[in-house]
Amino acid sequence: MLKEDLLDKSERALTRLIEKLYLAEHALSKQQLAQELQVSQSTLNRYSQRHQEDLQVYEPTHSASLIDTGMALQFTTKGQLSVEQFIIETYVQKSINYRLLVLIYQQPGVSMFNLANGLNISEASLYRRLKQIRPVLAEFKLTVQNGQLIGSELQVRYFYYCLFGLSGYSVASTPAIHDFIHCLQEELGFTFSKSARRHVNRWLQISNRRARQSVIMDATIPTHIRELYQNNVLYGKVQHCFQQFFKITRPFEVESLCTMLISLAVFNSKNQIVSRFSLINRKNQTGLNQIVRSIEAEFFTALKITSDEWPFELSKFLFDICARPYCFNGTISSFDQQYTQYYETTVFSANVGQLVTVIHDRLMKSSRPQLRNLIQNNWLYFDQSFHLVLREFQYQQQREIFIGLDTSLNAHLERILREELEQQFRTDLNVIVMLYQPGYAYDLVVTNTATRAYDDADHTYWIANLGNQSDIKNIHDLIHQNYYDGLLERHS
Repeated sequence: MLKEDLLDKSERALTRLIEKLYLAEHALSKQQLAQELQVSQSTLNRYSQRHQEDLQVYEPTHSASLIDTGMALQFTTKGQLSVEQFIIETYVQKSINYRLLVLIYQQPGVSMFNLANGLNISEASLYRRLKQIRPVLAEFKLTVQNGQLIGSELQVRYFYYCLFGLSGYSVASTPAIHDFIHCLQEELGFTFSKSARRHVNRWLQISNRRARQSVIMDATIPTHIRELYQNNVLYGKVQHCFQQFFKITRPFEVESLCTMLISLAVFNSKNQIVSRFSLINRKNQTGLNQIVRSIEAEFFTALKITSDEWPFELSKFLFDICARPYCFNGTISSFDQQYTQYYETTVFSANVGQLVTVIHDRLMKSSRPQLRNLIQNNWLYFDQSFHLVLREFQYQQQREIFIGLDTSLNAHLERILREELEQQFRTDLNVIVMLYQPGYAYDLVVTNTATRAYDDADHTYWIANLGNQSDIKNIHDLIHQNYYDGLLERHS
């Protein structure tokens, strides 16, 4: 599900509108926007006015605004504004469906009367709301009965972990949890990142609250998940910390945290505990390990590489990607189709998209039914994730690119040219620009004097004096096409 699934129709349209304007970075015609949002011009004008009012409340300093020229709309910001945070705080956190789910979390088993009263709606409206959130919960294999979520307790905790992670719901730490995390780090010989600590803290807070509440609890862990931490290095260390700080002996609490640690990517890929876990996981030939190996094999085939060319970091990345849908049903994402399309056209090359399609088609022909079902049931998630894996592979394969300058310019002008070129690659490739010296190997020589190509360079580019902006762009594209985009072409 997406965050928009928690919103009413008008708020969903408002969210899509502000995202479109933000991603466009320029004015969009009202006619185009009305067509894409499937609303009338008058409704679009009403949404525009609503956004202007909401932005004024959210950011009264006018650092962000929606400009209406009569024929077009443009979103502008003078400073730093998180559009995602604006959407969450202005629409998601205030939506009745979201508040309903939070009330059920805070008071499981609450009566319909008290639920309606807490939301300030009628009981008839409450039943309509419960019907609206049914598809949202169905993705997590959950239902609402008698004021509480019914289903696997592992799934209930995962649902609220996702929901609160999306909405920014405050889940403050406690001294016991703080000390527990410190103990866990010492046991594992691992230091959680700040982000990972927040993930672990959120899960533990939700778990402790659920454990203290009188709730109907299906505290079973499926066998295919249990095999991931049984006979492995993780379970005993987590159990030791639980017994020391929470005095809990119930296996479910230990096992549910182990599941979270394995499936929600809180470990980096270069730590000893990760390497040990991976080795044991492979030795045990778990179902998840077999799925990861099968997907890796399709990556190797599509890229025309051997396993020796595939670093451990990417194996860990694929494991993290597969572990989440392998252990849990459902997810809540803010990475909707608009963002997906935008990044696929602006960040990822066409070659990446083509390779993802090839890998998908091959996986859907796998002889493993569990693998086919996993991919088919979570394809939007895997589509986005595989794009990231292939981009990471590109960067793993990169080397330093050397550009030599051989010009008749003086030192000050050459410095300007060098800075112009370096600026082009500042957040991109690892490009080093230096003065040309014969005998060194260069990927590219830029010159305004030579009459023929250089023997000690792969490519030569001619400019007039300092060159112009088209030259700078052409050099950037030449490097990309031959040392970056070309990488996947050679593997496709």
